[in-house]
Amino acid sequence: MFKGLLMGIELINDNLLFIAFEDSTICVLNLKNEKLIDSLKHPKYFQFICWCFYSNNKQTLIVISVIGQLYLLSYYLEELKVECILQKIKNNINYTSLAITNKDFKENPKIAAGLNNGEIQIFSLIPSNDQIPKWSKQINICLNIHCNSIQCLKWILINEEKEEKEIFIFSGSLDEKIVFLQLLNTDKIE
Repeated sequence: MFKGLLMGIELINDNLLFIAFEDSTICVLNLKNEKLIDSLKHPKYFQFICWCFYSNNKQTLIVISVIGQLYLLSYYLEELKVECILQKIKNNINYTSLAITNKDFKENPKIAAGLNNGEIQIFSLIPSNDQIPKWSKQINICLNIHCNSIQCLKWILINEEKEEKEIFIFSGSLDEKIVFLQLLNTDKIE
């Protein structure tokens, strides 16, 4: 069913195990009954790079990077499906690190996506108004703070309980830089 290295593991709700393989196969396993629930594989590209997850009470959203393309997947009612292509990149540029959060951004989750050219893109995920959960994206900002491939990203929220919250993006790259960047006006990226 799949080939290559195990590239990612994520546990959701104590019983769903999401696993990703190098050949871009993503599987959902039920740990309680040890059964495969669903799987997807990219029909053309065979190199999974990275992913990130967001779960709410309705569905689980998965953002994955496969050779220069960023996809939004959803898992809902035991079905894993592609919601949309978030971005296609050319010229040997790939997404190398992803982070997602919804804290202090109302209902629209934000994705920080690091590229192998040192750029960080921030996207908003926009839910549809339909009853069925569907999503689209809007790019908010591009940050050029690194000179080389982004290797890790993390959203950090300080003073979460207070009205004056502070939102940061923490990033590290192959150029051995570590950046702790505060987003001052989050109203512009909502």
